[in-house]
Amino acid sequence: MRRVIKINNLEFKLKIEYSRSKYTYVKLYGDTIIIKTPSNNVDDLLSVLIKRLEKLRLDLLPKYAFNEFLIFGFPYKLYIKDMKRKYLIFHKRRLIILNPNYKREFIKYLANLLIKYSSKKIEKFLKLLNINIIPEIEIKIMKSKYAYLKENKLYMSLINVFFPKHLIDYILIHECIHFKVKDHGFKFKKLLSMIHPYHKEAEEELKRWTIAIFYNKKINELIK
Repeated sequence: MRRVIKINNLEFKLKIEYSRSKYTYVKLYGDTIIIKTPSNNVDDLLSVLIKRLEKLRLDLLPKYAFNEFLIFGFPYKLYIKDMKRKYLIFHKRRLIILNPNYKREFIKYLANLLIKYSSKKIEKFLKLLNINIIPEIEIKIMKSKYAYLKENKLYMSLINVFFPKHLIDYILIHECIHFKVKDHGFKFKKLLSMIHPYHKEAEEELKRWTIAIFYNKKINELIK
């Protein structure tokens, strides 16, 4: 079953699939929302989904978040030219890629930008927490997680490079606290509130930007 819904002037295509699972799953791929559900009462599901999306206030984001290529939350004009030379020109928010294999090289370029920024910030946040470990950072293309720790190594999703820097900071603070507290219980929340008093607002803003980035066709072409 396919439908279309409009939320804050954005049009989402709905793809509804019936499954035998006990649970309902919702995923966003570009401008398509896929709902896998065992329920026959689709109208109630859509009503809940629309209310949740409206509550996020996607209209608070700048329009370019949904349709321009982004680096650290700023829009860039992306030009791709199929030439034998292999380099990238980065000038006044314009990216000109002179490389027939641009995708692989450009992902490396974005990953290095994210590592460079995150390394300095992690060191600062770990000092605040009196933690002497400096983790190695590895960038992966992940759509279900922003970041996670494993054996003193921080894995970050490439998606983070598209967020504004203050949201990357929030994600890094969250992960740094996990060096001290593994779960999200009382101690974790206490430390988070101490280091980032506006973490609830950051969490809501992060949800908005995440939807914008998954909706953004120019970004999706790169990370699909």
